[in-house]
Amino acid sequence: MEKGLLKLLLAVIFVLSGAVANAGELQDVVYLNNGSIIRGTIVEQVPNKSLKVKTSDGSVFYCELSDVMKITKEEPVGDTFHGSGNYVMTRHEVTQERRTVKLDRTGYRGFADIGGGFGVGENGDGVFSISTSHGYQFNPYFFLGGGIGIDAHIGWGYNSVPIFVDSRLYFTSGKRVTPYFGVKLGFSPSEGDGLYFNPMFGVSIGLNRKLAINVSLGYNLQRADFYYIGYYGYDYYEEIDKGTIGGFMLKAGFEF
Repeated sequence: MEKGLLKLLLAVIFVLSGAVANAGELQDVVYLNNGSIIRGTIVEQVPNKSLKVKTSDGSVFYCELSDVMKITKEEPVGDTFHGSGNYVMTRHEVTQERRTVKLDRTGYRGFADIGGGFGVGENGDGVFSISTSHGYQFNPYFFLGGGIGIDAHIGWGYNSVPIFVDSRLYFTSGKRVTPYFGVKLGFSPSEGDGLYFNPMFGVSIGLNRKLAINVSLGYNLQRADFYYIGYYGYDYYEEIDKGTIGGFMLKAGFEF
């Protein structure tokens, strides 16, 4: 009886040891949506974002979780990496990708700008300006939207609120640093105001795939009523004249 129990115990230990040995040989296997398979050890995982897998030859692969179909534990077989696409990158390639940001300008785009300028011409005036624009980027080169701003005219001592159409033409595609030309055209509904016109040249600098900063130099033009006070003898009178407030403007802002 005792010998039978001893044999049974030895058999259980043998089976368990074999299972443990086999479990120790299992490796992480990542199946990607494009058919690629990565076998190794998951060394880093950012929840709902990405993971890194180190293979037996020391290579480190990075991939977005949105590209992962499933993750399993399996026995080592064949190559540590089988690729069917080009979005799985080694650690070196990931570093290079971050250094050469490619801004995706398509789809919805928003802008927020702040700046100031000095007046030129007969009615030129210094101005402080803030504005925001929102619209759609139809392709990497062309944006069209609308916006609103506040221009504080320093010398004339009043504020205008331009409402405008904003169009921008980018000269390159997919580059981190991209020059552009833009035009804001509209009007100010404030009493006595009229046409608003703001052409500009600028540079957009990508920070990541959707966020960028930009700097621009342009000309700010606002049609408005000018009030003059004249004197005739002991009496004074008010005169209204239509004119243009103009000046060069330097702005900086964010694209998102």
